[in-house]
Amino acid sequence: MNACKKLYFQNKISDAGKNSKKVWDVINEATNSVSKKGSIDCIKIDNVLISDDLDMANNFNNFFSKIGPKTAEKVHHTDKNFRDYLPPPPLNSLFMQPVDENVIITTVNGMDKKSSKDINDISIKFLSEHLHEVAGPLAHIFNLSMQTGIFPSRMKTSKTVPIFKNVDSRLDPNNFRPVSIIDAWSKIFEKIVSIFLLAFLFQNNFFYKNQFGFLKGRSTDQAVLQIINYVTKALNEGKLAAACFLDVQKAFDTVNHEILYVKLENAGVRGVALNWFKSYLSERKQKVLIGSTFSDSIEDIILGVIQGSIIGVLLFLIFMNDIYKCSAALYSILFADDITSLLSSNNFDSLQTELNAELKNVCTWYRANKMVIHPKKSKLLVFRPNNRLIPDQFDIFLDDNEPGLFDPLKINKLKLITNSNDDIKDRSVRVLGVYLDEKLNFEYHIGHVKAKVNKAIFGLSRVKNIFSYESLRLIYFANIHSHLNYCNLMYCMVPKKFINKIFLAQKRAVRIICNESFRAHTSPLFFRSRILPLNDLIYFNCIKFMHDFNNGRLPEAFINTWTFNRDIEGYRLRNADDIYLPRFNYNSLRFHPFFYLPEIWNKMKNDFKNSQYRPRFLLNLKEYLLHKLDTDFNINCFCDLCATHHHIMNQNFVFNINDYI
Repeated sequence: MNACKKLYFQNKISDAGKNSKKVWDVINEATNSVSKKGSIDCIKIDNVLISDDLDMANNFNNFFSKIGPKTAEKVHHTDKNFRDYLPPPPLNSLFMQPVDENVIITTVNGMDKKSSKDINDISIKFLSEHLHEVAGPLAHIFNLSMQTGIFPSRMKTSKTVPIFKNVDSRLDPNNFRPVSIIDAWSKIFEKIVSIFLLAFLFQNNFFYKNQFGFLKGRSTDQAVLQIINYVTKALNEGKLAAACFLDVQKAFDTVNHEILYVKLENAGVRGVALNWFKSYLSERKQKVLIGSTFSDSIEDIILGVIQGSIIGVLLFLIFMNDIYKCSAALYSILFADDITSLLSSNNFDSLQTELNAELKNVCTWYRANKMVIHPKKSKLLVFRPNNRLIPDQFDIFLDDNEPGLFDPLKINKLKLITNSNDDIKDRSVRVLGVYLDEKLNFEYHIGHVKAKVNKAIFGLSRVKNIFSYESLRLIYFANIHSHLNYCNLMYCMVPKKFINKIFLAQKRAVRIICNESFRAHTSPLFFRSRILPLNDLIYFNCIKFMHDFNNGRLPEAFINTWTFNRDIEGYRLRNADDIYLPRFNYNSLRFHPFFYLPEIWNKMKNDFKNSQYRPRFLLNLKEYLLHKLDTDFNINCFCDLCATHHHIMNQNFVFNINDYI
C-alpha cells in the first residue's frame, strides 16, 4: 500500500513539473491539508457581508464591469492631447497574411496545454488532442476574419475569476484582480495575431528600450538591474538619486479604446487590420465564476483590455509605450503598468525642484491618456551617502493642476520610504517582487525570501517520508529554488550576514531531500543532488548574464552599459576583448553589479568565456561549480577540473559533457 501511495504521488509531482501551485496542491493532498488560498468565503458590499456564491458572483461581475468607467471618471481635465506624445508613424503597415492548417497546428503545439476550461467548457488541452480534425476549418475561419476585419462574436465572452492581490482585506472587491479565461478558439486566433503584430513592431523598433514587460528576451531581473545600475552610477558620481514608483489605478481596466485605436494606427496597424482590433475589443462580455457557480447576468466590457488574454497584454504595452516622451530628464523603467521614474542631482534642493517639475509632466501624460495615478500606493525612495541626511522639508508631489492653476485637492504628496520609518513595512518598496530600501542592503527582502523558503521547507519536511528522492528534488526546485533564483543577480551586493540567513535554510532543505541528519555536512549533498549552493548560484547567474552581454543577447537597454577595451581609442593590449572596468569611487559600491559583474567576467580565461554556444557554456560552468563540492577531489591538485573556487577564472578547463549527463 505504501509503495502504491509513493508511486501515485511521484507521478503527480512529475506531472506538476516546476509549477509551484500544482506542487503545493500535491503536497496538500499528500498531507490531507485543504488549501483555501484561492477560495472566497465572503465579501463586503455597502457594509453588508455576502457569503452566497451566486450573490458574490453577481456582485463581482457588476463590480468588475463598472470599475473601469468609474475610475476613468476621476481623471482631471487637461488641455494636453495624447497625440502630442506619439512618435513619428512608420511608413509601412501591418499585414496579416493568410494561414493554413499547418500554421494552426504549429501554433497550438507551441502553446501551454492548460486544462483550464473557458465559458463553453473547452480547454486548449482538449483542442490539442483533436487538432487535426479542427485545424482546417479553423484556418478558414481565421482567414475570413482577417479578410473582413471582423472578429467572431461567439468568441467574445470570457469566464472571469477574481484573484486576490495579497494586499489588505479579502472582504474588499477592490483587492481582487479580474483574470479572464478567454474562449479557447479565440486564444488560438490571438496567438497567431500576436506573432504577426510583435514581428511587425520589432521590425519597426517600436518598443521603448526600457519596457521589460511581457516581451521575449526581457525580464523582471533586467528591469531591477537597470534601476540598481542607475542608482549605482549616480552614487559613484557623488550625486543623489530619487526613484518614484508610480501605481496606476486599475491600469488594464481603464485603457480608453478610442485612444488605443489612434495609437495602433500610429504604430502601423491600419485599414482592415485596425478594423479587426476594433471588432475584437467591441461588444465583449463576461461572466464571473465563484467556486462552481456562475453569475446570472452577462456584463458588457466597454473599457479596458482583458487581463488573461494574449492580445490584451500586448495592447496595453502599445498603449503605455510613449510615456517616456513626457519627460526627457526622467529615466523611466517599465514593466507593463509598473513604472519607476529615476532622477539624479547634486543636492537636495535641485533634486526636489527638478523632480517635482518632471512629475508634473508625468501626471499630465496620464490625464491626457485618461488614466489615474494612485497617490496612496505610489512611493518615493531617495538613495544617498550615509553622511547626507534628507532635509525635513524635502517634499515631492503628484500635481494634477493645469499650468498656472492651483487646486490643493489635486496635489498629493508622495510617501517617502526610509529606513527610519516606524513600521518595518514602510522601510522598503516592493518592485517587481523585490524589496528595495534606501541603503540597498536588501535586509527586508532577504527576510521575505527566508520566510517563503522556510514555509516551503516545512511542506518538504511533512512529505519526506511519502515522496521519493527524485520527487523531493522536484519539490525543491518548484518551491525553494524558484525563490532563491528570482532576481538572484542582485545578491552579489547583499551583505554576507543576510545571505547566510537563507543559505542556512537552503542547507536544511538539501538535508531533507537526501534524508540526512540536521548536522550532516552539506557539500557532498549539494554535489549528489546537483543543486548549487546559494553563493555559487549567485555567481552562476552573474556569469550567465555577462555571457549574454558578451554575445549580444541582452535587450537594447544594456548595449552601452559597459565598453570593451577594444572600443577605446588607442587601446592595443592583449586583453582588448575584456570589458573596460569602470572605476568605483567608493568602496561600498564595489560589489554592486555595475562594477562587480565585469570584474569577475574579465578574470575568466578567454578560451572559456569566448564560447558562444550558450547551453554548453552554462553546462560547463555548472559542472565546475558542482565538481568543486565533491569531497573526493584532491584539494592540492592544480589541474583544470580541481581548481579551487577562487582560482576558477585563472584556469582553462573544458568538460566532457557526456561524463556528467
